[in-house]
Amino acid sequence: QEQLQEQLQEQLQEQAAAAELKMEDAHKARAPSHLPPLVAGGSDNGSVAWEGGLTLDETDAARALMWPHLAQSFKDEMEQFGPNDFFVMQKALKEDAPSPTLKSVVALLKLSDWDPDVFYKFRDVILNQVPTNGLKLRNDLCRGVPRVWANHFTLDREKDVAFEIGRFYYGIRDYPNALRFYQTSSSTVGEHHVTSHNMGLCYFSMGHPEKALENFDRALELNKDYEKAATWRGKVLQGLAEKAAPGQRTLGGNHSAAGAATTVGSAAAGGATGVVSGGVSPELLLQAAPPALVDEVSSSDEE
Repeated sequence: QEQLQEQLQEQLQEQAAAAELKMEDAHKARAPSHLPPLVAGGSDNGSVAWEGGLTLDETDAARALMWPHLAQSFKDEMEQFGPNDFFVMQKALKEDAPSPTLKSVVALLKLSDWDPDVFYKFRDVILNQVPTNGLKLRNDLCRGVPRVWANHFTLDREKDVAFEIGRFYYGIRDYPNALRFYQTSSSTVGEHHVTSHNMGLCYFSMGHPEKALENFDRALELNKDYEKAATWRGKVLQGLAEKAAPGQRTLGGNHSAAGAATTVGSAAAGGATGVVSGGVSPELLLQAAPPALVDEVSSSDEE
């Protein structure tokens, strides 16, 4: 048995040695043996010189022939249209265009593979224009916004991407998804009275007044002076009382937040600004995020 173990160990050592030799041979076959190492100093034409008389550019050209796939990938991803080119395009659209269209913003998002930072920078354009644009752009956003969240990592708590995605879904009346992202915002960034208020509106629009009341109460616990939550709390209580009373109008009907405006505006002191459709009272508008959460990023952040 000991002899068998010794023989087995010898076989394993021989196999390992053979594999190592094969790896060395393969490395030698691929290594640029004809290209000597870089030496200190420069050539007469100002280029860094290699032993053997090759300049740096000549060496690059030789290596490009040895690794054509790597050279082609670098040309495609860096030389033709690289990260700096994308940055210039994004900055021009953000700073030079007085009012970028939703179509141009969606095209930029596609080019960025639905980058969360691009979505955040152009969130107001998306929220303000998506209700009045065609079905194609809306469908493009609905397909792409999940990708925005898949690409997101919570590094800057002042940029609440989940909250903005919730605003987008509420703007297109997708209340379950809006609620889901408001809840994500509360769990990742922290509770805020506006987020709780918006969750209350989602529950109300989905036909759950009791859950809506809980969230309006929570918003008032976080900020007792928040008038919007107090107003909606009174509406829900009145609707529940009417529903309980026989012969009275139910909570549905004209009180439903599903008939609210389909867009929300930028944050402003004291409330939200937005476009009201169908003659709906501004009180039915979903509240924009507080300034502490959705202030525009500074130009230094964009560089």
